[in-house]
Amino acid sequence: MYRDPPRSDEDRRLFLAVLQSGLDHVIRTSPSLFPSLLQSLCPRFGLDEGVLLVLGKMFLRREMHAEAEYFLQKVLSEVNPVCLIARENLRMLYEMVVPRWHFHMLNDLVRNSSYSRAISEAIARIPDCSVLDIGSGTGLLSMLAVRSGASRVYACEMDATMATMSHDIIAANGMADRISIINKMSGDLEIPQDIPERVCLVVTETVDAGLLGEAIVRTIRGAWSRLLLPKQPSGSNEIARCGHVIPCGATVYLMAIECPYIARTSKLVSDEVGGLSFRGIALEGSCKGSSEGTEVGDKWTVEMSNGGRGGRAGERVGRVWRGERGRENSGLSKEPYTCERLSSIDGGYSELSRVHRALSLDFSDPEVPLSSVNLVVPMVRAGCLDAVATYYDLHLDPTITISTYPHDNQNCCWEQAVYPVTTSGDGCEGGGRISVAEGDTVHLTAICTDSLLHVMVTKIERGNMGRPASGSSTGKVNMDRPVSGSSVGKGNMDRPVSGSSVGKGNMGRPVSGSSTGKQDVACAVSGLSLGDVDCPISGSSSVHFVDRGAVFRLNDAGYHEVYSEAISHALRLLRESKSESESSDIAADPNNPNTTGVNCEVKSDDERSTDEDGDIAEIIAMDLSHELSIFGLMAANIGVDFVQIGRCHDIYTSLVEAVARKNGLQEKTSIKWAELESTFEPSLLWDIVLCDVVSPQGILRPMVFEEIGSVRECQSHSDTVILPGRVAVHSVAISSPDLRAQTTVLGSVPTLGLDIARFINKYQVIHYIDLDLSSLAHDRLTEDTELLSIDLILSRTHLSKYEEREVSVEVTSSGSLTGFLYWFSLHFPNGATISTAGSQHSGQLAGRHWHQAVFCLQEDVPLVKGQTLSLRALVSDSLLDLSLSRVQ
Repeated sequence: MYRDPPRSDEDRRLFLAVLQSGLDHVIRTSPSLFPSLLQSLCPRFGLDEGVLLVLGKMFLRREMHAEAEYFLQKVLSEVNPVCLIARENLRMLYEMVVPRWHFHMLNDLVRNSSYSRAISEAIARIPDCSVLDIGSGTGLLSMLAVRSGASRVYACEMDATMATMSHDIIAANGMADRISIINKMSGDLEIPQDIPERVCLVVTETVDAGLLGEAIVRTIRGAWSRLLLPKQPSGSNEIARCGHVIPCGATVYLMAIECPYIARTSKLVSDEVGGLSFRGIALEGSCKGSSEGTEVGDKWTVEMSNGGRGGRAGERVGRVWRGERGRENSGLSKEPYTCERLSSIDGGYSELSRVHRALSLDFSDPEVPLSSVNLVVPMVRAGCLDAVATYYDLHLDPTITISTYPHDNQNCCWEQAVYPVTTSGDGCEGGGRISVAEGDTVHLTAICTDSLLHVMVTKIERGNMGRPASGSSTGKVNMDRPVSGSSVGKGNMDRPVSGSSVGKGNMGRPVSGSSTGKQDVACAVSGLSLGDVDCPISGSSSVHFVDRGAVFRLNDAGYHEVYSEAISHALRLLRESKSESESSDIAADPNNPNTTGVNCEVKSDDERSTDEDGDIAEIIAMDLSHELSIFGLMAANIGVDFVQIGRCHDIYTSLVEAVARKNGLQEKTSIKWAELESTFEPSLLWDIVLCDVVSPQGILRPMVFEEIGSVRECQSHSDTVILPGRVAVHSVAISSPDLRAQTTVLGSVPTLGLDIARFINKYQVIHYIDLDLSSLAHDRLTEDTELLSIDLILSRTHLSKYEEREVSVEVTSSGSLTGFLYWFSLHFPNGATISTAGSQHSGQLAGRHWHQAVFCLQEDVPLVKGQTLSLRALVSDSLLDLSLSRVQ
């Protein structure tokens, strides 16, 4: 018999934790018993919010999307409409089901119309044409094939939710009798079980920003070998029983660039961070996105970054990458490229070289031959070699090409692949950027595999007698100043003409002047060196791969300076307080002969006062900062006697230990995960608590207020210093067609009249996080407004309950309201303040590493200057919600 859930907060937490553990155990060890267990639970606890959340999060963690949605929606519709834990888990569920690049892709009219023309022309040439659409998604290309006259279309989609949605979309467009949806990976399709015979035409768009990251080579090779009719013989005019593919090929281009943003996210730009030495520690930015679990509502929480179609294998969930064949790379390892929209990247970029054609691929060849090339790239401008950027022309047929060049199509759904040039990865260690001068030559190797294109710098030869660029250095460089005389953003670097024919010739041939295309890959990789690049060479082969957002944070000097000064201020006051307290104890003791003339000045570390037992009265700190943080090490370096680093992720432990050893702090620090509810003893006196309240994605850290409250609840004294001490929420109403296009399919026009929007917009992005405000075109419709202020010194009970406020805001500019952009300001006891609004905020010191977030309305609302908005702000369980109450 099940008893009712306990009512006290502590008992309920224990009950729900045991329930979650038990359900996980059953579904892991005896999955056949789970349905009956669920049937027993639901009648008893059917409307208990905590139980429903446990079930919803459990199904979400196991990627059982329909079940997770059912329980989370039940919380919101029948129990608690303002349950932010349910809302946030539902948001993450929808982004897992339909990653937001789908919206940008479906709104890309150039892409859609180009595919439509290529499909129409191909089907017009092929009698009785049957089509296989691989990676069919919503079914757009399949429906375009039917509209063009295909006799039969097979839509292959591996994701069950997307396949179900496409079934509804295709039926709504009246094509259910012409399109067969197959919920499988293309590699698992069989004839005649799945399709009756080989097809005439394969259509696919399984490409990412790096071209090969969604396994298009393996996909097309598999199609040619098992699913597609044979290739048309050379010189033959017979096409009826011959196979064809769209796209038929691709050409990849590259250029050397200077980009301060890429430098800040891929390597340390200084050997010193927050007063700590990192010299000799090889550190390199790896994949974006960080994870500590898979659901919101307890300490195991995902912080998903909303990337474009740039991942190595398409969509990204935490640190797990899933491709068409279900490949997974968990943990942090070397990621060869990042994906950026260079046309709007923060701070712009400069082209240091002309554009060079790297290689071409021929998808119309059943073997899809691959090649590797060596390139010699002259520098035409002086600057810092931060990265090699690539883009490609995707040849749908010999006359129709889509280009991902940064400035050809501002609404292009694909970004560019950027290969950072990191000193540690290329044989050097330490901070700084690599300077090049006009006339220098950079030797590159491009290695093409069936799932990835690697581009690496193998050597830099100095021209002009080896002198580096004037005014630049290989060490500390002004990260915000473009090289004098260089172009930022769009350059005219003699880009090759888009649309060169691909198909019969020059497929995989190296560019003129380079070494042979096909070569032993091991030879291309071995023996790499940076020649006479000016950086310290070390024999260490160990490189710490770090989330790029964490590298960006390490490079945020202003952010660490604020915390450093706040720690110093707190330490000084605590020393004074302890000294005065102990002096008072001595003065009050009538048996103590030394009560006259007590010196109450602040003692040095060597003269620290002692407690009544004669022990040193130490200053102890807890670092609750998540993932990779150096606040604890900074505190120990400044003078705190002992620091527990309680939230360091396991993958970063070795790096934090290396920094501690480098700075002689290993005896003053302990890296140990803090189980706040169970292992803290009331006798522990944490004098300072350090926390990073806002994640790099621009949202509150999950459960951060509850963690701070747990620490305070364990203390036997009330003067613990919390850094920061107060957090304020700020917002501004914005109008942004660009943001709307990234969160919602804009009707039927971009999808060429097909009814797709009303189905996929169920999953539209309402809470858009990890938004780089500097790259978003938008207009502000109101002034910046402080909505809420949260004092972190308050008790745990108060912090864990929700705080709500409704604010009236005047409309200062007319326009269409898209949503409410928000950010935070962190306030410290020494009077310092830092904003998370990034470079766009002028009122306070802004931390450069933070992105921002926005709550979007489901539809734009027209506003007129002088109107008043009533904005409702709610904070609960360390989650924030903003909504529009009314317009007056």
